[in-house]
Amino acid sequence: MTSPDLSFASLIIAVLAVMTASYALFLALTRPSYPGWRAWAASILLGSIGFAVVSVRSPSTLLFSVLVGNGLVALSGVLAVTAYRRFIGVRRTIERAWMCAVPPLLLSLAWLTIVTPAARVRVVLMGVYSVSVALALIVLCLRGAARQQGWRSGYLLNVLVFAAYLALLAPRTFEALGTPSALLNALTFSPLAVALYVMAPLVATTGGTFALLLLHDDRRRMEVAALHAHLGALSETDGLTGLVNRRGLEARFRVEVTHADSRPLSFALVDIDHFKRINDEHGHLVGDRCLKRLTDALRRASRSSDCLARYGGEEFVLLLPGANVTQARATLRRVQDMLRLESHPIPSFTISAGVAACRTDDAFSTAFDRADRLLYSAKRAGRDRVHGSDDAFSNPSTVD
Repeated sequence: MTSPDLSFASLIIAVLAVMTASYALFLALTRPSYPGWRAWAASILLGSIGFAVVSVRSPSTLLFSVLVGNGLVALSGVLAVTAYRRFIGVRRTIERAWMCAVPPLLLSLAWLTIVTPAARVRVVLMGVYSVSVALALIVLCLRGAARQQGWRSGYLLNVLVFAAYLALLAPRTFEALGTPSALLNALTFSPLAVALYVMAPLVATTGGTFALLLLHDDRRRMEVAALHAHLGALSETDGLTGLVNRRGLEARFRVEVTHADSRPLSFALVDIDHFKRINDEHGHLVGDRCLKRLTDALRRASRSSDCLARYGGEEFVLLLPGANVTQARATLRRVQDMLRLESHPIPSFTISAGVAACRTDDAFSTAFDRADRLLYSAKRAGRDRVHGSDDAFSNPSTVD
């Protein structure tokens, strides 16, 4: 980004940009960050130093300023693309085009400085390179916004920063191209073009760093929310069977019982018969397999609207919205048939169940106690039975 008209003000801007870049690098090295943040910090630091080197050139240091200053700026472009590519998760080869362009770019700048001095052409070359980097960053941010909807505002802010960077580069680049235009004359052929040109690095460093920090905060906030949701799901899930646990079951019951007056709601408590004997004779691993087998049978027999939970030990609860006791008992008989008729390498076992109807004013403990009394009735009657009652006050021992 060289220009023969750069003034002392450009050096001040370069120093401010270096300070901002140094702070960004300090943050990158001292705080946890996502992939790409350190590459971005290194990018703006190299770019700011390169701009400072270009700003302080003299006739005796012209070649050094052109090659070293613009070389650092070119490398900063490669690192900037790398930073956003890593943050968004795009394939690694995307920055190779700019990396491959750096050697011929520096050779061209050396030729245009030593052999055929042409300051305007140097400005055009660096302007085109910088514009291509900014456009690549805009495209990457738009891709990120499309892929990660929750961070869209952060990506769009980054797009605005790079668009502003392009707008600041454009007048001076058009001037160097010698492109007359009535629309651009007010900018390209005035000192304002130079002023805008030298402001571009400061916009890229400060604006880009601020926008990327916001993008990092968006990502961290979304990931924390997702983690909380995941932990919430784990807190309501049984580790062995993958079913809802007691906590999740009670939450679902509170929702479903409010509709018990308008549609039936059945509460089924299921227990494996002689489960302790299975554990004692065959070991707890076999007992776990029995629990998983029963889980599979219950899942296949139940509907997608039902809530299947492991209450604890060998006890399972099946909550059936929209099903009366007769329908719920039919579901559990299908489970019994699966366990009897399907061959399986683990020891065969039977289940007993109690099915109770729920009412709107029922607490979870009330519904559970009702189903538990019916389950006890089935156990006392010889096991391998399903007892049920539509009447909350009926004698469970007489209902089958």
